[in-house]
Amino acid sequence: YSPPYSPFSAGDQDIHIVMKPSGTIRVHLNWQGHAVPGNKAISAWRVGDEGDEVSSDGKGNYSITGLSEGTWNLRVVAERPADDHLILMKSGIVVRADKITDVKLDIPAVVRVSGTIVKGGTSHPLGNIAMQAVSDEDPAGVSVLFGTSSDASGHFSTETVPGSYRDFSIFNRGEERAVPLIVS
Repeated sequence: YSPPYSPFSAGDQDIHIVMKPSGTIRVHLNWQGHAVPGNKAISAWRVGDEGDEVSSDGKGNYSITGLSEGTWNLRVVAERPADDHLILMKSGIVVRADKITDVKLDIPAVVRVSGTIVKGGTSHPLGNIAMQAVSDEDPAGVSVLFGTSSDASGHFSTETVPGSYRDFSIFNRGEERAVPLIVS
C-alpha cells in the first residue's frame, strides 16, 4: 500500500526547509540575594516575534531558546492572585546566533500600595475598577508593570516596586484615564 500523495510535496513544486541558527537568553532570577526556583512565566518578545520554549533548571536559571538574532525584550510575570499582577520587563537584550546571552535580573523589594478610587471632584467611591501602572526604566533597562482592581467599595491594595510610574491608568466602563504616580 502506498499513500496517494506525499506530505512533503505540493504538485510539481519542491519544498525546501532552511533552518537558521538561533540563540538563547539565559535568565538568572534573584530576589533579595536568593535564586528564585520553579517555573515562572518568563518570555522574550519583540515586535512581530515571540520567543518560547522556556525551560528552568529549578534553581533560578531559565533559558529561552530558538531566538533569532537581534534585540529582544524580556518579561517576567510574578505569581499573584487573579486580578493582581506584577510584571518585570527588561529591554535591549542582544541575541547572537549559536550563543547564550546571560541576563541577571534581581526582583526588587516590594511595598504595599492601597487606597480608594473616588469619582473625580467627589468623595463617592467607584467599585470594581481595573487599574495598572508602568514605571520608568531604571539605568539597567528594567521597568515594572503592576495592576489590580478595586473592590465593590472602591478600595484596592496591592504590592509593587517603589519608583516613578509614567502611566497610572484607571479603566472605567471602557474609558481610560492616565495620571503620573510616585510610589515610595
